[in-house]
Amino acid sequence: MSQNKMVEEEKPFELPKLNHRKRKWKPLTNEIQAYSSTQSPSSSGLNVGSKLLKLGAKEYSLRPFRSNETVPSISITSLPNEVLSHIILHLNAKDIGRLAATCSRFNAVISQSHIWRSLCKNHFPMWIGMLRARAPASQSSAENWKRQYSINHTKGIFYQLLGGASSKRKTPNPALNMSSAFGFKKLCCSRDHVFALDLANCLHVYRWEREVITNEYVYRRVDWHREFAKHVIDVTSDPRYDNNHRRYVYVLTQSEAMRSRRHLPNTRSTTTASSGWDIDGNPIAGDKIDVFDERSCRRVFNMTFDPEMRFVSMKLTTITPHQKTLFILTDAGKVYSLHLFESSLLNLGSEGMQVTLKSASKTLGEKVKKIETSVGVVGFLTDTGKLHIVLQRKSEIADIFGRDATVKLLVPHPLPHVAKIVHCSIGDRHLGFIDEYNRAFMVGNNRYGQLGTGDRMDRSSPVQVLFNNRIRLLYCSLNHTLAVIEVGNQCFIMGTGCGSNGRLPGCPRGSVTFVKLDVKVPWSTKQIDAHKECLFLLSCYDIKDQVEFKMPPPSNFLVESFALKSQKELLIEMKRTGGWVDRMRLLEAMLEKASCRQPVCFPLKTSDQQSSKTSTSSGSVKKECFSSPLENSHLPEDMIILKEAVDHLRRTAESDELDKHILYNMQENQE
Repeated sequence: MSQNKMVEEEKPFELPKLNHRKRKWKPLTNEIQAYSSTQSPSSSGLNVGSKLLKLGAKEYSLRPFRSNETVPSISITSLPNEVLSHIILHLNAKDIGRLAATCSRFNAVISQSHIWRSLCKNHFPMWIGMLRARAPASQSSAENWKRQYSINHTKGIFYQLLGGASSKRKTPNPALNMSSAFGFKKLCCSRDHVFALDLANCLHVYRWEREVITNEYVYRRVDWHREFAKHVIDVTSDPRYDNNHRRYVYVLTQSEAMRSRRHLPNTRSTTTASSGWDIDGNPIAGDKIDVFDERSCRRVFNMTFDPEMRFVSMKLTTITPHQKTLFILTDAGKVYSLHLFESSLLNLGSEGMQVTLKSASKTLGEKVKKIETSVGVVGFLTDTGKLHIVLQRKSEIADIFGRDATVKLLVPHPLPHVAKIVHCSIGDRHLGFIDEYNRAFMVGNNRYGQLGTGDRMDRSSPVQVLFNNRIRLLYCSLNHTLAVIEVGNQCFIMGTGCGSNGRLPGCPRGSVTFVKLDVKVPWSTKQIDAHKECLFLLSCYDIKDQVEFKMPPPSNFLVESFALKSQKELLIEMKRTGGWVDRMRLLEAMLEKASCRQPVCFPLKTSDQQSSKTSTSSGSVKKECFSSPLENSHLPEDMIILKEAVDHLRRTAESDELDKHILYNMQENQE
C-alpha cells in the first residue's frame, strides 16, 4: 500500500498579530526622579521664568500632556549641560543674568565661550564676521564675546521732545535704523542732525525728518556722510544750549598712513620713518579735522596736522558769538588750542585760512585725560584726578571762584578737592563733578537753583549734593542740572534749576533741589545731551568702560547701646567722643529720645508766627502729637526742621572725616 504525499501550496509569510498594552509616557528615569525629589526648592532655584520650563519640557516630551494626566515635576538641576546650553540660547539678557546668579553650576555653564559666540551669531548675524576678526583664536574668550553681546544688545539712541505743547510725547523714542552701528561711545547733536560715534570708529548720522505714514517727526539714518564716516576719532559742535548756533560740526579723522603707524611710539627723531616721510620719500598725512555745514551737508573747511601729533579727542568752546576756540588732546596728554571764526568759513576762497596751534596745558605738569568745555569755561581732568579750570572771560570768574578770587584768564586754576575726580560736567556758569567715592559736588552760579542746594546762593567752593544716592552721570546745562540715579536694576533722572520751556519734564516751575523727572531712562545710559528742543540719551553697556567707586571707611562707633542709655549718659558720651561723626550720631539719638517722649517746640519762629498759626488752625497743636518717631509727618514742624539741620550737619561731618582719611593715606603713601 502506497501513501500519496500531499504537496501544499506556498503562502506568503505573515507575522502574528500581538495585542500590545498602552503604557504611559515616562519623561525621566527612576534615578533622576529620585534625585529631583530630594532637591529642595531653594537649591533648585530656578524660577527664572516660564521659558525654562517650556524649553525643558520640550527636550523630554514627545507629545503634549492630556487633561487627565499629571505633569511630572522636572528640576532644572537634573538637566544635562547640553540641554542647559540649548535653553540659554533662547533666553534674553536679563534671564541669563538671573540664571547665572542662582548657583555655581549655572554660572560655569553660562561662562563658556561657545555660548556667547552662539548668542552673538543668533542675535547679531551681520556682525559675526567682524567679531571673529576682532577676536582671534588667542583672544576669543568668554569675556570678549560677552562684551560684544552686551554692547550690541544695549545700544540705542533715545530722544524726548521738550516744551509745553500737548502734541509732544512724554516718553523717549528710539532713533531708527541702528543695526549697522557697533555699539556707541559718544553722541553729538546739532540743530537737525544727531552724530553718533560707535566703537568701530564709524560715524552715524540721523536727521530730523517727517515720517510719511504717521506724519510725525523722527530721527532717521542718512548716508550723506559716507566720505568721512570711517576712521573717525571724535566729533564735536558748539556747546551752547540754543541749537540754532550748532551749525558747524567738527569731525576728527585719522589718515590711512597714520593707522599703520599707530602702534609706534610717539617720539620725534631724525629717521625717515618718524619724521613725516615714508620710505619712498613721500610725505605722510597726519590726523585731520573736517568742518561740515549741517544745513547744506557739505565740507567747508579742512585742517591737516603733523604726523607726530596724534589726537584722541577735541572740544569746542565759545568766547564770542562768532569766535570759537577748539581744544585738541593728544595721546601724550597735552592740550593744544586753535582759534577760529566760523563766520568766515564760507568765504575762504582758494587761499584758505591760517591757523596756529598753541599749547594750553604747559603749566599743568600733568597729563590730561579728558576735556570738558562750555561757554567761556574749559575744564582739564588729569590722570591723577585733579580738575583744572580755564576761564576765557572775566564774567565767569565771579560766578565760579567768587568776587574776591585772584584768577588770571587763560591760565589753568585747580579746583580744590581732596578725593580723585572721575567725572565732570560744565554748564553755562556752573559745574559739577563726581569723585571716586561716588559723591556729587556742585560749584558756581546758583541764581535759578541749578546747584540743587535748596537755596539760590552762589557757591565758590564745592558743596555736596545728592546724598545717599548711587550717581552715574551729571549733566550741567544752561541754568539747570540733570543727574542719572541708579537704584537696583533701574535708573531715573533727577533735575534741578529752571524749568521753563520744558527743560525739566514734569517740573515746569523748576526747583531748587533735585526732584525726579518724568523721563524713562534705560539702565545702560552712558551719556546725556540736550538742547532747547530735545533731550537725548545714549545707551550702551561696555564691560571695559565701567567705573568702580570706593567705599568710605566704616566708623568704629557702637550704636547698639543707645536705647539703654539715658539722656544724661548720652550727653556725657558725646563730650568724651572726639570725632564729629560720632558726636552727630549721639546727637541724633538724643533727638530721637526727645521726640519719643513728648512733642518739643524749639524757638525757631517768632511769637507772632506761632500765634497766627494757632489762631488759624485750633487743632494743629493736637495733631503735632505723634506716636512713631520714624515718620516725619507726625513730628512737629520745629522738630522736622531740627532733624534736617542735624542730618545736614552729620553729612558735612562725614565728608570732613572722609577727607581727613584720604589726606592721611596720601601722606603715608608719600612717606
